[in-house]
Amino acid sequence: MSRVKGLLPLFVPLIAGALRSAEELAVAMESRCYRGGANRTRMKSMALGVPDYVTMSITFAVLALSVWLRYT
Repeated sequence: MSRVKGLLPLFVPLIAGALRSAEELAVAMESRCYRGGANRTRMKSMALGVPDYVTMSITFAVLALSVWLRYT
């Protein structure tokens, strides 16, 4: 519990800075008339392609190999 109390002086400025940055970003977006919403569309439709599947397969194979080597 004392470790948590010791970290409190670090978290207060961190949270305050994050809130300040979020407010500045909100003001900047509003001043540029940015409005998100359901009517917004992407310029290009996102879809997984062959390179994506190859990368995922290699990643999962390396992960499985590392887990197998760790526990054998």
